[in-house]
Amino acid sequence: MNWLQVAADALAFLLGGLGAAFAGVLVQLAIQRAQRTSLRRALAAEIRENYASIPAQSNRIANTHIVRTAWDDARSLSWPDPLFAAIADAYAAGDELNTLIDSGSGGIGSDYAAKNARAAFGKALELLEK
Repeated sequence: MNWLQVAADALAFLLGGLGAAFAGVLVQLAIQRAQRTSLRRALAAEIRENYASIPAQSNRIANTHIVRTAWDDARSLSWPDPLFAAIADAYAAGDELNTLIDSGSGGIGSDYAAKNARAAFGKALELLEK
């Protein structure tokens, strides 16, 4: 075996290894992108559900409970500042509404909290779907 053949074999081996490593990086990037997309879709669905669950009339507020599972998972994603602020405000308003409902407090306070939460979730949904 001559040295030229050995060098060609070594080069082929190294290029094969580099190609496999590059393919692995591309696969990992695709997986991460799919996970981010999945989290964004789950958050959009949760915001839609939360918005729909807050009734426009105050006589049905007692049946409402805001869910935040997708937001807890999607919070680590990169969001534009105005969108992050709108989503965070919506969930803060939802937490306030949950607290009033769970404590049994009714009346004007829960009506205001429901209207505030509904408006905040509506704004977040509008910005998220742009």
